[in-house]
Amino acid sequence: MMTVTAVAVPKSTLSQHFKVLREAGLIRSERRGVEMQNASRCAEVESRFPGLIPAIISAYDAQQKREARVRGGDRKRSAR
Repeated sequence: MMTVTAVAVPKSTLSQHFKVLREAGLIRSERRGVEMQNASRCAEVESRFPGLIPAIISAYDAQQKREARVRGGDRKRSAR
């Protein structure tokens, strides 16, 4: 299960992100009244490409840790 933190994102940015995810086949969108309901296709992707999604998440986590270390190093240098 993945959780997403609540961050204010402009509607146009969300629309663009959902469009890219939909075109990549990672989500399915369905109009319900005036709303678009998005559902992940993680199970389908995992069955076709085993290990892909966990590998992407691991790479993202590693990148975030590297960036945090770099930011931490920048703070230490500027404090001197």
